[in-house]
Amino acid sequence: MRMSRSVLGCNKATASDRGGPYRRSVNLPRRIVADVRHGENIDVYMTIVVALTIAVLNLVGVVPASSLTSLVLAVLGLLAIGGLTTRARLDQLRDAVALSGPMRIEFPASYLADLAKPGDLWVVGVARRGFINANFHQLADRLRAGHEVRVLLVRPGSAGAQLAEDRWPTKLPGVMDKSIGASLELLGGLQASVGGRLEVRLTDQELSFGAVYVNPSASSARLYLEYYAYKTRMDTQLRMMLSRRDGAWLDHFREQLEELWTDATAAILHPAAASETPR
Repeated sequence: MRMSRSVLGCNKATASDRGGPYRRSVNLPRRIVADVRHGENIDVYMTIVVALTIAVLNLVGVVPASSLTSLVLAVLGLLAIGGLTTRARLDQLRDAVALSGPMRIEFPASYLADLAKPGDLWVVGVARRGFINANFHQLADRLRAGHEVRVLLVRPGSAGAQLAEDRWPTKLPGVMDKSIGASLELLGGLQASVGGRLEVRLTDQELSFGAVYVNPSASSARLYLEYYAYKTRMDTQLRMMLSRRDGAWLDHFREQLEELWTDATAAILHPAAASETPR
């Protein structure tokens, strides 16, 4: 009895296995109709029809041998068209994948949208003078709303500032210290006029990238990174955007930012001057 049940089980499995291809063959005409309606794979179906027509006519002797060459060339032409279409689609897919990846020349549109939204914000970089100038009022709005704004810059006069200055293609002694000093003055004015949870620290480390971390504790957190170039002629930087879905990579960079923040020293801000206090 047990053996007969196992045999029946095998027979059922076999029937089920056979049902899969059978159902697929039944759905094949529907798929062909759907492809034709959407204008997809037309070249493939035309090639199949022409090839089958030539084969049938050749078997019944309707088509003379002298005409077969032209018909074969026509089929090859259809195959070539199909190959070109496939290549174009693959190129489009490759470009789409490249544009949707994390690395890019410019930040995505979400960058400006995230900066306009409320929430905590971390800003990291050598001087970030341009960023602070461009987003001064948005930073003030965040502070008025009670959100935290962290700013980590390189200490003026440090080896890190000198190394950052050496990245420039043109030698401008002291320009980096002046840029950092200007950022500190802007932040001092921001603190004096708005107050709030603004905290600024200075690091001696050489920073190879700048970062803007939006809503770092929220599920919608996004980290925007830009790598500083070294003496390049073009004023371009490699940029990346990471979110929660990037998992370990977001955690990797967040850990670096937290360690840099921990090792940095706090800065006392004044609208016209900036000095630091020992930790």
